[in-house]
Amino acid sequence: MSNSVWMNCADAVKALLVATGSWTTLNVLIRKQPWDRSSLSTGGIILSPAPEKRKPASNKKNEVEHAVLVTLLVGSNQDVSDATQLSTLLGWRETARNALVSKEAASAYTTTVVLGTVVVPDAFNNQFDASQFTVKCLVRV
Repeated sequence: MSNSVWMNCADAVKALLVATGSWTTLNVLIRKQPWDRSSLSTGGIILSPAPEKRKPASNKKNEVEHAVLVTLLVGSNQDVSDATQLSTLLGWRETARNALVSKEAASAYTTTVVLGTVVVPDAFNNQFDASQFTVKCLVRV
């Protein structure tokens, strides 16, 4: 059975992130949900599905945006007054975003980045500092 378009897109996004040298295949994970405490105790990136969108294109075709939610996680020290890990989190965010802006992913998808929540408050309760944005892979069908 072949992979879905979304899974191919997520694999391509993962490859672009690993190519930066900031992460390895061990700390860029593809999951159903954007949290995985057991696998990323010190931090990394979770790629998970986000809402897709269809829009009309030319030549009786449609374009479908397959969206990948990129969640960057750093283990939290649980101190809201200590911003030492904020620099790490925001540095990772910039590196990841720059690696994915308007790239050809796997020579089949053009990626665009939709900026999202810079710091995710709910992650703090799960002992993480987190940041999120969405990568859209455009596919003509």
